[in-house]
Amino acid sequence: MSIYCRDEVSPEWEPSPWPIDAEAADEQERGFHQRAQMFIGWAVIPWRDFPPEGLFGHEKDRLASSDVAYFASIDAEDFFLVDNTWHGFPDPPRWGLISCRDGQWKHWGHFPKLPSAWDVPDHHDDPKSKLQQRPMPGSEAIPAWGSILAGSGAALSLGGFIASFIPGVQVDGNPLWFLAGAAVFAGVSGVFYLAHKLVRRLR
Repeated sequence: MSIYCRDEVSPEWEPSPWPIDAEAADEQERGFHQRAQMFIGWAVIPWRDFPPEGLFGHEKDRLASSDVAYFASIDAEDFFLVDNTWHGFPDPPRWGLISCRDGQWKHWGHFPKLPSAWDVPDHHDDPKSKLQQRPMPGSEAIPAWGSILAGSGAALSLGGFIASFIPGVQVDGNPLWFLAGAAVFAGVSGVFYLAHKLVRRLR
C-alpha cells in the first residue's frame, strides 16, 4: 500500500527509475519514508573547492552530471540530495535521494517537497550555470499563468472561428481573424511555457 500519492502528473513521491514493478516501488518508498523522518543536516557540494579524492568515492563530473546538489553523512550512511535541472511533469519531481550503507548505493525516488525534518540550505552553486543569482522563489508561476491564459485565449478564438460556420450564428468581421487570433495566442502560450521551463531550470 502506498504511503504517498503516486499521481502520474503531480506525485508526492515517484520511484526511480519510473516505472518499476509494484514490489520494488513499495520497498523504495518505505526506504525514502524512513529517511524522511531522520534529521539530516545537509551541506552544499563544494564545487569550487571539490576534494581531489572525490566525495564519497564519486568524482566531480559524475556528481554534476547527476544534478547532485547536497551531501550528508549520518549513522554510518552517506547521502546525496539531487536537485533535478529538469523537473515537473513529464520530468520527475524536483528532488531525489540517494544513499549508501555498507558500500551499496540505492536510489530512494523523487519528490517535489523536502521533508520537514531535513535542514537544507536555501541556495547552492550550480556547476553547470554561470549565473550569480537565481530567480526568486515562486517566479516560475508568472510565466505558467501567462501560458494558461494565452492558451485559453487560443481556445476561445478557435471556438469563435468554428462557431462562424454554424448555421444561424452571426459573426462580425472575417472569421479568419479568429483563426489568426488563435494562432497568435497559441504562439504566446508556447513562449510563456518555454519561459516557465527555463525559470524552473535556473531555480
